[in-house]
Amino acid sequence: MCAGVLFQAIGQPVKAAVASLSKQLLFYIPAMLILSRIWGLTGILMAGPTADVLAFILCMILCFKEVKKMEKAGTHKKRLEERKRKAA
Repeated sequence: MCAGVLFQAIGQPVKAAVASLSKQLLFYIPAMLILSRIWGLTGILMAGPTADVLAFILCMILCFKEVKKMEKAGTHKKRLEERKRKAA
């Protein structure tokens, strides 16, 4: 996921690991177990898309919080200015 790469790039390995492993460990296995009890084979098949949606929501929350934190600190403006200087 792109969120994992974002957190690796800004030096936050714990958030990167959570973002990368959230689909498989946090959501897919529990969704498969829960949904299979409710809908049987159809529940197992629906566990994948369910895990994708939940992982997407989690990653969006983490990314929005990080962007807000960067905006508050003003670090995003400094990085953009640095990139403009390097490109020129």
